[in-house]
Amino acid sequence: MVKAEYDKATKGQPLASRTIITGGGSMLRGVKELANKIFEQQVRIGKPEIIDGFAEDL
Repeated sequence: MVKAEYDKATKGQPLASRTIITGGGSMLRGVKELANKIFEQQVRIGKPEIIDGFAEDL
């Protein structure tokens, strides 16, 4: 489903040389390898940076 939407949005042309997966789904075991096969490019798991003091400023 994600691959179909990606191909539709990009008209089948990759936008970048690698895909970054974030969010809760990125913590699933084997998701990096699966995404690598689906998107046929390098995949990495994105991890948020902790920014001190940010929450207090909201």
